Amino acid sequence: MAHNPALPDLMRAAQTACLSETANDNEDHALQHLHEDLLDHVVRSDLGIMVNHRYLHALLPGNLTREYIALTNAHFEFMRDRAEAAAAAGDLSGYIFGHERPYRLEALSEAARGGLDMFPEEYWPLVAEVWRDSNNIFQDYDAWRELWTADVPKREFAMSADERGTFAALPESVEVWRGIRCENGMHGMSWTLCRDYGIWFAQRSGARRERPMLIRGMVMKADILAAFDGVEQEIVALPESVSIIGKECLRNEPRMTRPDLLAA
Repeated sequence: MAHNPALPDLMRAAQTACLSETANDNEDHALQHLHEDLLDHVVRSDLGIMVNHRYLHALLPGNLTREYIALTNAHFEFMRDRAEAAAAAGDLSGYIFGHERPYRLEALSEAARGGLDMFPEEYWPLVAEVWRDSNNIFQDYDAWRELWTADVPKREFAMSADERGTFAALPESVEVWRGIRCENGMHGMSWTLCRDYGIWFAQRSGARRERPMLIRGMVMKADILAAFDGVEQEIVALPESVSIIGKECLRNEPRMTRPDLLAA
């Protein structure tokens, strides 16, 4: 019988396929015990099995067991019950932050539509709190624009007393910076007073195909929606309020350390 050099490779491939099929069977069996409220929120991807629910946003481990599912269910119920208890007690901040981070904006928008906008002293601090906690402002531009431009008085309550003092000290025309990775990102709402932070925001994702760019703009103080203290020195303004006066292409290299830490 002639030797077939490809046979070992074929056997290994068959064994791998069998193991993969067995692993999938085990996962499917374990997933049958997932909480019923989570079943419609399971997503399979190249990364593995994700659960995308407002009270549970998690990547499940590859070697999934019933014991792990039990812990997952318990965590989900704890998060759900805590958020619902906060809502019942009128603690809107506790309710919103009882959601997983990707769902907090949605919870805030729901609260605004439910009457939160009738109470400016609560509305604006919550808008600011969720805004500063968010990582995907640009992706949720429409929702954020609606919240920031709502016909709710006393927008200054989005800022602390110290931040209102910082805002009052700004000149009538303010230079701002924004770090981007694509041209569309030029017209966002989040800017910084610090050039170095603009560069960091552009380069923090590491080397990618898109060339990082630093945008320089000018905005009238009267058009600024909020000015936040802290190392990022963030300015919130609508894109049409910012006049673009410069663009600088940056080196396509990672810059992971924040400028304030480098200075330290």
